[in-house]
Amino acid sequence: MQTKYALLFLAGMVPLPVAPQAPSAMPLEKEPHHQLLFRNQDVIVFRVKLMPGDTLLLHRHDHDEASMTMSNGTTVAIYPGQPPVQQKDVSGTVRFHYAGVVHQIKNTGDRPYYLHESISLLRPQGKVRNFCSAVAEGQPLNCPDPSARNSTPFFNEPQYETEQMRATVVHVGPHQSAPIGESDREDLIVAVDKVVATSGSSRTKDVSPGDCLWLGHGAKAQVIKNDSAEEARFVIFAFKP
Repeated sequence: MQTKYALLFLAGMVPLPVAPQAPSAMPLEKEPHHQLLFRNQDVIVFRVKLMPGDTLLLHRHDHDEASMTMSNGTTVAIYPGQPPVQQKDVSGTVRFHYAGVVHQIKNTGDRPYYLHESISLLRPQGKVRNFCSAVAEGQPLNCPDPSARNSTPFFNEPQYETEQMRATVVHVGPHQSAPIGESDREDLIVAVDKVVATSGSSRTKDVSPGDCLWLGHGAKAQVIKNDSAEEARFVIFAFKP
């Protein structure tokens, strides 16, 4: 009798449905669209190229991050459990977010590709202050008067500042140049448009959009030259001593 009841009990056991688990986010450096460009003790720089309709795999940012866009386009930011966010991207846009972001990006535009740079900041950045870019919610902008752009060879447009770093877009007039490099700090230079990096009177390197230069402590000052008939831009991420 006990055996009969045991068989009836087991026969009545139905496996409970298992709730589907949310997909796990891979580390940023494992996401296959992220191409490693440069790495040192302060930063890890990735180039991200998305073809039309392509989507980044779900990934997480384990460090505070700066990013900048090299091409115009439209994208959708996808955050687990949240509505997608439509974005209109303009070349030269500089952003910042703290560690912990988990997301995907989809290229919804029809241009050949969407290109941006992802810069992992290996030191916690602390508080952030807005200048010309609204990266800190609730803070006013503090942007310099843009009228000076037309009267100087180059114009510095600060974007934001953390306790460790300041991001500045430098606008260089046609056939003009701008100095870079300070002996008491380290700089990451990223080109938005094609420029030439020179040291003294010698031509040292053609710098294409998305290419980066690192100027460490004690590095020789250089000059960024714009050989074109249009304005050229590059971004300085200046790390405080």
